[in-house]
Amino acid sequence: MEQLEKYSQALATKLGESVQIKDPVQLYEPLSYIVSLGGKRLRPILTLMSCEFFGSSFEKAMDAALAVELFHNFSLIHDDIMDNAPLRRGEITVHEKWDLNTGILSGDAMLILAYQLFENYKASLSCQGNIYTFGRNLGIAFQLQDDYLDAFGNPENFGKQLGGDIITNKKTILYLLAMERATEAQINELTGLYSIQPENPSDKIKNVMAIFESSGAAELTRKEIVKYTQKANDVLDKIAISSENKKVLRDFGDYLMKRTV
Repeated sequence: MEQLEKYSQALATKLGESVQIKDPVQLYEPLSYIVSLGGKRLRPILTLMSCEFFGSSFEKAMDAALAVELFHNFSLIHDDIMDNAPLRRGEITVHEKWDLNTGILSGDAMLILAYQLFENYKASLSCQGNIYTFGRNLGIAFQLQDDYLDAFGNPENFGKQLGGDIITNKKTILYLLAMERATEAQINELTGLYSIQPENPSDKIKNVMAIFESSGAAELTRKEIVKYTQKANDVLDKIAISSENKKVLRDFGDYLMKRTV
């Protein structure tokens, strides 16, 4: 969406300034590294967009947007450690590039920076509940889509190891729905597959994906993505912004629902 480019460029500049490499280098260099990997940065962009839609300059929300992005990257560093993931956004993960302790400490440092950025704001209640509900439902749709793409995405543009959740036995929405809807034989097979971590996981991934498909879990996940996107769109009617701005937010939600990365 070309309309988002101004937010993206302004955010990239401020983000680079907020995580400059300084002493101790071994702590701040990983922060600069993970931010340099890019990513879609949809959460902070939506923060800036929402501020402008309510009649203020998006610059006033910049610290909040930075806090959202830094907090997100903190969670990614720790998530990669927990999953023992080798790649993030197509590049080496922080704990693999440095070491485990550096990954943990760098993630903690990003969390502290995020909290500090929020200290610049006073509390604002106008339309807060509805815009929160919009973001919450859109966030659920985004996470469901992320779970789905981890198994069924295109490995050439997904940017992460395909089937990573299956390899690490992570019980995502696909797993939970399969356990609810699969046959007894499929449940037993899935339980067994999620109790092992073979050196060559390709067969495990293939067999688990087959159960996700045949049980209807994959199809139902796709429907849940649509449902939560629609729930986000429905609450827009209660928010006091222009019809034009509501359309931009709806288009943003549709863009997320149709993404492949």
